[in-house]
Amino acid sequence: MKSTSGKELRMPKAVAGTRLVLALVPLFTLLALLPAGSASATSALSPLNPAFVPLPAGVTIKGSVPANESMRVILTLKANSGLQSYASEVNTPGNPNYHHYLTHQEVGQKFGQSLSTINLISSYFAAKGLTTTTGVGRMRVEISGPVSAMQGAFNTSIQSISIPGIGVRPEAIKVPSLPQSFANEIQSVVGLSDYLKFTPGAIGAPSSSITTGSPAMATAATTTYSPSACASARLGISIGKLTPNSPSVLGYDYQMDPFYAANESGQNQTVAFLEFATFNPSDVTTFDSCLGSNAPSLTTTLVDGGAQSTSSGHSEVTGDLETVASLAPNSGLVVYSAPNSSTGLLDAISQWVASTNEPIMSNSWGVCEVGSGSSSGLAQSVNTELSAAVAQGKTFISASGDRGSQCSGSPGLLSITVPADSPNALAVGGTSISGYAKSQEIAWNNSLGASGGGVSTQFALPNYQSAVVSSSSPASTDYASNCPASSYPSGCRMVPDVSASADPLHGYYIYCSSCTSVSNWSEVGGTSMSAPLWAAGLSLVDQACSSTNVNVALSNQALYPMVDTSAFNDIRSGNNDVYDVTGYSTNYYTAGAGYDMVTGLGTPNFATIAEKDCNASFPPTLALTDSSLTAIQANPGVVSTKAFSLVNVGFSSITEPSPSAMSISGTDSSQFAIDTSLTTCTSSSTLAPGQSCTISVSYIPTYYGSAEGTLNVASTLSNSPTISLVGETSSVQLVSGSVPITAYVGSQTSYPLTLTNQASDPIQLGNPPYLITGADPSVFSVGSSSTCTATIAPASSCQLDVVYDGQASPTTDTSQLTLIDGLGTSYGTVLISGTTKYPYLSIASGPFTPSGSITVGTSATATVTITANGGSIPLSSPPITLASATGSSDYGYSITSDSCEAGGGPITLSSGQSCSIGIEFTPAVAGTFAATLTANVASPLSPVETTLTATSTPVNGSQNAVLSTSPSPTTLNFGQVAIGSSQSETFTISSSLAASVLDQPYLSSLPPGYSVSATGTTCSSNLLIASGDTCVVEIVFSPSSSTTISGTFTINSQPTQSTPVQVSLDGTGYTPAPAPAPAPAPAPAPAPAPTSTTTSTTTTTIQTPPVPAPPPAPAPTPIGDILTSPTGQVTPVGGAGNYGSISFPLNKPIVGAALTPDGKGYWLVASDGGVFSFGDAAFYGSTGAMVLNKP
Repeated sequence: MKSTSGKELRMPKAVAGTRLVLALVPLFTLLALLPAGSASATSALSPLNPAFVPLPAGVTIKGSVPANESMRVILTLKANSGLQSYASEVNTPGNPNYHHYLTHQEVGQKFGQSLSTINLISSYFAAKGLTTTTGVGRMRVEISGPVSAMQGAFNTSIQSISIPGIGVRPEAIKVPSLPQSFANEIQSVVGLSDYLKFTPGAIGAPSSSITTGSPAMATAATTTYSPSACASARLGISIGKLTPNSPSVLGYDYQMDPFYAANESGQNQTVAFLEFATFNPSDVTTFDSCLGSNAPSLTTTLVDGGAQSTSSGHSEVTGDLETVASLAPNSGLVVYSAPNSSTGLLDAISQWVASTNEPIMSNSWGVCEVGSGSSSGLAQSVNTELSAAVAQGKTFISASGDRGSQCSGSPGLLSITVPADSPNALAVGGTSISGYAKSQEIAWNNSLGASGGGVSTQFALPNYQSAVVSSSSPASTDYASNCPASSYPSGCRMVPDVSASADPLHGYYIYCSSCTSVSNWSEVGGTSMSAPLWAAGLSLVDQACSSTNVNVALSNQALYPMVDTSAFNDIRSGNNDVYDVTGYSTNYYTAGAGYDMVTGLGTPNFATIAEKDCNASFPPTLALTDSSLTAIQANPGVVSTKAFSLVNVGFSSITEPSPSAMSISGTDSSQFAIDTSLTTCTSSSTLAPGQSCTISVSYIPTYYGSAEGTLNVASTLSNSPTISLVGETSSVQLVSGSVPITAYVGSQTSYPLTLTNQASDPIQLGNPPYLITGADPSVFSVGSSSTCTATIAPASSCQLDVVYDGQASPTTDTSQLTLIDGLGTSYGTVLISGTTKYPYLSIASGPFTPSGSITVGTSATATVTITANGGSIPLSSPPITLASATGSSDYGYSITSDSCEAGGGPITLSSGQSCSIGIEFTPAVAGTFAATLTANVASPLSPVETTLTATSTPVNGSQNAVLSTSPSPTTLNFGQVAIGSSQSETFTISSSLAASVLDQPYLSSLPPGYSVSATGTTCSSNLLIASGDTCVVEIVFSPSSSTTISGTFTINSQPTQSTPVQVSLDGTGYTPAPAPAPAPAPAPAPAPAPTSTTTSTTTTTIQTPPVPAPPPAPAPTPIGDILTSPTGQVTPVGGAGNYGSISFPLNKPIVGAALTPDGKGYWLVASDGGVFSFGDAAFYGSTGAMVLNKP
């Protein structure tokens, strides 16, 4: 087909058999009603579109939905057929209704559904237990209530469905139906079956981070800058090696400067935004502050509870807002924050349509228009809402998408996006432009994406587009195969309508604190940025036209008549063919003269659009441009010059300003000068619209680093334009190597990094002078005690205080610190490694006073100090414990004071703080004594301890104690003991002349097979044995082999004995004889033979059951036996147990022994008749006190 300019349009071919896969592209199923025949009774039901697919691929039925769970559904009602016509008429010059916009309520009254139909619908759903709400626009009914009632009202089944990438929602899985009495008045049902998730279009530009150890991050030859931005933005863009178009560049490229010259920057205008993600309002404030403008009026309207708080989409929302804030800085901004769903989209648009004083809404979210039954419901509902918006003088701007002609990303599946497909939406495509070079602008198509465009399968070709295609176009093979002729015989809606810069490689810079970037400044692109650019531009147009007392809404009906005029930059180069990973490419579409489905009508000249639409006029306007956008390069002592263009961007001629009207300002203005010899602008010449002259600026650096200034042109005949000046020198080395820092948990540690200027000229640092990047940049910083200022003189040094924040637990962190100038050029990089450790306690004990040996009965004192190191440390309870290693506190050591405890509990020591413990040693006996004092802390910290040692001597003239054993010399002979059994022997320890204290341990190592009995021993470590007192030690011999085991052990005590006290041991183990086998059980008795009884008629045999044999008598349990010595020492044999021996001297020897019946006790009998019972043996008396005639 041909446009009015003779350009051929190529339309897409349909692809048969294509199936929608959820994993490839977000999709949704909405319910569109087929036209139904008239019916008089509500009992007759009309099914919804039979093409309804309730379960797309990839979803899972989870089960029934709780009956009382709430659900919300929207019925979009059919508008009066005159609505779309009126929307066209109000934007058609010469029509009686031109610019006669209606209020929202007037639209409802003129074109909405009748009240009787609305009442019929409301009554039906109320009878089903549901609540309905109808707006004044009378084109939608909201239905809410429990799932059980919703199922009954729509005659369907609703299940809990898990949708990949979305979550679990209640969804209809059976085709619903509604009464025919009102079904024909319903255009679509939204929310009953909703598999939709809109995707943002913001695409981040690829950036380069600092290479570890590289001395130069950005070479001088390629340093770029963004004019008319603050230093921090230029630095952020430079360090990321990004190349965005600044607001001043975009303002020039799209003819916004005339508005600014007329002091029109969005005053009294409001732009609304449809958003499905959250954002940080302070980011917009920071962004505006960088541009030198006031923070905008920014409000948020929550729709259905608002967008979910998630990091996904932050850059989208932030980019939308900051684009408008930078190009129309005085416009009010209103965010309609909605859940990411079809009902969220429709509700947000509906609320905006019903609002006042918000003539423009920008939308950067979309989903593919794929399939006929799945998307038509929402698309038609949105279009109805937007028809009302156009009739009210509102403009809805929507990004056309970033996947070229293949929205879905599926090879060969041509598609455009919803809601950009609406004929009442201004669909914005994308171009690629770098800097002040609009003559070189082309269609955007690279590895990051392409301008979305193509043919809609949901909407007919609108009247405003029919003028840009020939009448034969709908009959072409390409067009007919993609545009359903049976539904739209006159043709199909084409997208986009217009376009603007979208290439992320030359995108828009934004400030986003929650986005991933080195400095919070980053670059984004995509048609989701070109859409808010158009919103900003139309906000300026609305303001300019309002000054002419013309109420303007720039809809497609108003813009399409401007095709092939100076209102647009016609993009004639490039295409939006999209290549996927398989290398497949479609053949659609190509940019050309006039309208095309890549860039639409072209990119805007907004001032011309205002002039043509409402006869707006503008004052003479000048703009300064930089063709290269690179910094002026020179080294100290070398002069370099650069030419800037002064362009007449207005609509009338203007006399050139003289060099005397030109000046340079800024902190580094001394580094620049205007070179009048090379400047062509003179007051004797005139600049016609579009003409330019040049201003030459010299850069004369006196130091290494970057310099920034502003070139100002003062004019009394027009505006006074400005442009940023940036100079840059080559890089010099300031620092290298590594910085190791150790910090404790919860504390900070700093490291002084020395910078020395070894160059012959000063070095100017940036602001900030450093950049921290790498794996863990957030834990490192530069402290306020740093001495490095803006400039380091030759042969001078300064220090940076590098700070490391200790983490919550021991770890190692690494990053790089790069010294930079104002544009991020590196002066060198150091590697930073931080190690976090737990804080710790240290303990120190002072000497005893008096020093030396301490006389028994006197005292000496010492102080123990506990100090916290590396951080605060809470002591646990008890904070201090004192344990004696030789003796106990009763005999020697005691705590006399404790400042580690206050108020009855342990204290917390801050880093460097100490507490003290007072120790007193008062020995009761002579000897050397040790004790351990422990300061206790909770895990994971470790307690600390110190050992206290002191020596005591007897009172003058006293003798040392003598330790002895009884019998003496002591030899314990255990005789023969069966393996598996034990034999015990005892001896006593006594002290004479003075008291003794048994050591820890008080016995040296025993030979194998010998042990100390815990029950029969009264001696213990640290036991004080007063003079004349004794204690008993019971030694048990338990052999494990048939061998004789003998040996000697020593008794240790304080005071140390001059002659060691020793005890000898001797015993022999043997293997006992096996117990006799039990007697066999008797055989059972034979069963008796059966007997018979005979009668006259019958003989009966009676089988006598066998008599069971008595059970065999249990075999006797082997009990074993005991052996006893004359002294009463018992040795068990076999299975007998050991229940004790006699441990005291006997008057007469043991001559007999007997086991109890169960073997769990025994009696020993002495020759004098004395009876001794053990275990369960009962004691009934003894003759031990009597004199016997015979033993």
